[in-house]
Amino acid sequence: GIVEQTQRKDKGKEIEEEEEDGLKMLPSAFLSDLVLVNNIYMAVWKTRVQSEDLNQKLDVELLKEEKREVLKAEIQ
Repeated sequence: GIVEQTQRKDKGKEIEEEEEDGLKMLPSAFLSDLVLVNNIYMAVWKTRVQSEDLNQKLDVELLKEEKREVLKAEIQ
């Protein structure tokens, strides 16, 4: 009943206190890199259907898009 619930809550508090005294996780050193490459994937590759391109042929449109960006940067 009520006594058992109180004991369970007390045990939960003890566990929380032990976790606070233990090791602390530092911020991830590579999480920002993962987010960046995931955003690139979502922008470039997610919508492309590669199931029929088993030989991984050159994607001319993708190459043109990349070169356009380089040229725009050089012009500016």
